[in-house]
Amino acid sequence: MSALQMNRTIGESPVALPAPARAEIGGELDRLVADLYSAYHFVKKHHWIVEGPQRQELHLLLDRHASELLAHADAVAERYVDLGGVPTSSLAGQRALQSVEDESEGCARTREMLAGDVRRYVAIAEEARRGARGAERLDDLGTRHLLEGIVLALESKANDLADHLAEDTLAG
Repeated sequence: MSALQMNRTIGESPVALPAPARAEIGGELDRLVADLYSAYHFVKKHHWIVEGPQRQELHLLLDRHASELLAHADAVAERYVDLGGVPTSSLAGQRALQSVEDESEGCARTREMLAGDVRRYVAIAEEARRGARGAERLDDLGTRHLLEGIVLALESKANDLADHLAEDTLAG
């Protein structure tokens, strides 16, 4: 019977990369999972409490964003497992790893919530972009491809919300 592998360690993997490269990439992936889960929690909260004349539209949009953030986190965590790692899964462990700032509890104005989500998406996209460059440097084309897709998706989400924050060009 073998011992359980602890998180933040790299075990065996059929991925044809040396263990030090897999460990370096794995650390970036683990942090990205934490960031994506953090974003998920806030976007889901915003989905629940959004108010105003565009409430229904934003409620549905934010719910879709939340689902997509979970799918991204899942894909990144599974890639980390493919590389021989064990993703951090506890809320406390993820919070210690995340690079994006939490927001305060409670309600905020819809515009403030959406602006925070845009900032969060942009920050996480930049983390994924750095990770993609690091994966390329280490010849991990699979991770690079995954992270490039996440960058595109997060930038698209940021644009979705930025459109709602724009001044109304059709007014008056």
